Amino acid sequence: MLIILCLGFSISTVNFATADSVLSVMLFRILSGVFGGPIPANVMAYVGDRFQGQERAKVITMIMLAFSIASIFAVPLGAWISDLFNWRVPFYIISATILVCLVFILRMKTVKTGAESGSILKQYGEFGNLLKLSKVRKVFTLQFFMIIGLFGLVPNVAIWLSTNYSMNATQIGLCYMQGGIGGIIGNTLCGYFINKGHRGQLITIGSLITAFFMFLSARDIFPPAFIGVFFAGMMFGGSFRMPSFQIIITELIPINLRGRMMALSMIVSNITMGLGGIISLPFLKLENGVLTGIEAITLAGSVSLLVVPFLVRILEREIGQAKELY
Repeated sequence: MLIILCLGFSISTVNFATADSVLSVMLFRILSGVFGGPIPANVMAYVGDRFQGQERAKVITMIMLAFSIASIFAVPLGAWISDLFNWRVPFYIISATILVCLVFILRMKTVKTGAESGSILKQYGEFGNLLKLSKVRKVFTLQFFMIIGLFGLVPNVAIWLSTNYSMNATQIGLCYMQGGIGGIIGNTLCGYFINKGHRGQLITIGSLITAFFMFLSARDIFPPAFIGVFFAGMMFGGSFRMPSFQIIITELIPINLRGRMMALSMIVSNITMGLGGIISLPFLKLENGVLTGIEAITLAGSVSLLVVPFLVRILEREIGQAKELY
């Protein structure tokens, strides 16, 4: 799966770099999502199958840390290359990098899970059976509220910073870099507390931190130079909670259904991210060269994150009362 998905992602990305119309841009971005979207789910499912206990927690924390590291190095680097050459070059580099990754994927050991046999219809039926479980529905409800508010803001960050703060691509990339630094710190601390046996508390604390910095980011209380600090705070909170959440969903379901569980999680995640962007659109208006509505979006996002602590308590109670513990 990873080999096929990475090849498809590489091909669609290089085609996006050569796109010369709105239609071709949209087509190859959709194809990039079709192939790229399932990659994290398959990686997380593999980690859940391949590793156990503290080793699993360590590997998941390292994988989540990779997202923060990418924000520090890849986003500013891509923006700088784009300014130096043109917007197409970073996508050629991404496509080539993915092909290099295939060398390492080929060296990964296959893990037998018991899900290899059976018809495709049976496997799709297992998606529905998972959703019948109360604890699964609750964990996806939690995931929805962890994401929806944040992704009301994220799709609009570039246009917001470029319009209201006159930032170029490199400057916006530096904001993401500061966010990545916050993410690395959050991931590192999360890994420490996970090893101490904490789970739900980390999701609660991380969500509250993210809500706090998101609310402040659009209040114009501080000078524009501090905008990167807010990115760092939001990424710190987001990264502080995500390894714990990923461990919970890998431990929730037995190995033969874990791949299905991770795929469902990625479906919920992608739908929620898209929905967050769609919901935020009516709030945005361009008035006298200034983008308005970000204040309302960050307020709504902060409120949605305040729901997370209550959902964490409900989920922990559900898991504690469940007859099947995997």
